This record gives sequence, C-alpha cells and structure tokens, in this order.
Amino acid sequence: MDNPRLYLWIALALLAWMNVIQWNRDYGAVTTSPPAVSPPAAGEAAPAGGTVASQLPALGRFVPTVFNLKISNTQGCDTPRYFDGARLDAIYPISQLLQYAALSIDCVSYAGTLNIGFTGARDTLPHLQRLAVYLGRALVELEDIVQSTEDAA
Repeated sequence: MDNPRLYLWIALALLAWMNVIQWNRDYGAVTTSPPAVSPPAAGEAAPAGGTVASQLPALGRFVPTVFNLKISNTQGCDTPRYFDGARLDAIYPISQLLQYAALSIDCVSYAGTLNIGFTGARDTLPHLQRLAVYLGRALVELEDIVQSTEDAA
C-alpha cells in the first residue's frame, strides 16, 4: 500500500457513489447517474417500501430483506463531559437490530475520539467479538502505514 490516504479517499468516494446509486433505486430511477430530482424536504419521509414490508409480522417472512447491515455515524460533543466531578471517558453506541438484520456498526465521536460499537444477531454472527479484534488490528496497521509515510515525507 503506497499511499494509504489515497485509498481512504477512494473508499469514501465509492461509498458516496453507492449512496447515489441506492438513492436512485429507492426513487425508481433505472440509471446510475446522479438523481435528477431533489431529495425529500425536511420532515418528508423517503420511500422505504421494502424496508417497511420486511418488518411486518405477517408479511416479513415472505418479503426479502432490503439489507442485513446497518452503519451509522453520530457526531458527539467536542469537549469532555463531567458528572459529579468524574470525567466521561468514552461513549459506546448500541443500536437495535431490525428483524432479519445481521449486524449494526455504530460510531460516535466524543472529545477527539471515535468510539465504535457492534450489535449483532447471535445466530447469524456467533463470533462477533472477532470483528472487534480484527478492527483493532487493522487500525494499528493503518496507523503504522500512515506514520511511516509521514516519516518518509
């Protein structure tokens, strides 16, 4: 990996383009070009027919799920918080899984840190803790690569 920052930017660009493609699918467009209509206004619900139908008790088992992975990122406060003199060190997010969902990855920033929480279906992902361990190892590798490229520059 010659330039890890380039790979990170490429990954971000691909995620953004995938969001555009998903937006087009949700609104019935057949092309993968950027949407020609404006997104829903504030307070207006976006079409989510497949998601809603897959969660209905009587209908859910007959409708294929739209997704089985949910990733969310929530911006937290930039300054540390205290309660009765004790500093809050970290916030670890937890989220509710929808029916037939396998994994939820939630990120929260807090006081200059990024905290990541995993919520998984026990039957689908019996060894979820391995994902957290592998993520920690990958982060250490990425930090080493970035540090070595900064030292070389």
